[in-house]
Amino acid sequence: MVVDLTSTLGPGCPELDALSAHIEAGSPSRAAALAVGSHLTDPTAPAVETAATTAVSLDDVRAAYRFLREDREVRAFIGSMFYPHRLLYRFAESTVGEFSADLGRLQRLMTGRPVLSRTVEIHPSKGTCNYGCVMCLWSDKRSLTYATQGLQANGLLTTSDWTRLLDELRAGGVEALVLSGGGEVLLNRDVVTILPRVSGLTAWVAS
Repeated sequence: MVVDLTSTLGPGCPELDALSAHIEAGSPSRAAALAVGSHLTDPTAPAVETAATTAVSLDDVRAAYRFLREDREVRAFIGSMFYPHRLLYRFAESTVGEFSADLGRLQRLMTGRPVLSRTVEIHPSKGTCNYGCVMCLWSDKRSLTYATQGLQANGLLTTSDWTRLLDELRAGGVEALVLSGGGEVLLNRDVVTILPRVSGLTAWVAS
């Protein structure tokens, strides 16, 4: 068998034997099938490394990538709980998809210019958190408070600081804003002044 997934991903698993056979039968070439198997075993390997490891050409690796994107059975396996690299794979695909949709953003990143996340979370609440979440280090309300930690009771940023910051985030290409953290956001009466700065962005409150 050209593709052998069982030895690396699941010894003794007949389903992987069947998937290996499917890849061999469905891949555009024997070389592409080898590249598919190598990539599934180590999805972090660059294309050049995959080509060198399997002794195939970069064109064969590109054909393998197309097969990986389009084949239903392989896609189902990649997204299943049985594939040990599924979360890494999902992250990589979403990252590649995001940069492919905006090549200028990728170019800025590769040339060392600043690139902001499309989604930013801010904590505009004031004072000590009013919640009592047991897993949080601020939940005791006694030793870990804004006052005992030398923080101002009106929050870490003033309203003017927030409006300036939000203007900068908008200019930097941020598309979504999450208001969260440090207690109930809407207890900060200045939120009505802060929120208009995110008009046009996707915004939601997460407590």
